[in-house]
Amino acid sequence: MLWAALAILIVLLGLAVPVAAGLGFLGLALSALYSKLPLSLAVGEMAWATSNNFLLVAIPTSCFSINSLFPHPGGKHGGSELPPHF
Repeated sequence: MLWAALAILIVLLGLAVPVAAGLGFLGLALSALYSKLPLSLAVGEMAWATSNNFLLVAIPTSCFSINSLFPHPGGKHGGSELPPHF
């Protein structure tokens, strides 16, 4: 397995494929050769499981909605410009 990985990696880098794309393709190729479960299914499941969290959606949504409902008075970060009070 090590020799197959090195051979595929050297061929990809010899073809001037960018390193990140070469490593991604190498992972998919080795997954297809040696794994019973395709890597693409496992990566999709992990991505969905981490993004399907209530707090990852609720906290930014509440922050943005509070900022739009109650804008900061007199600042550059939302709201209208108010004249200074003397």
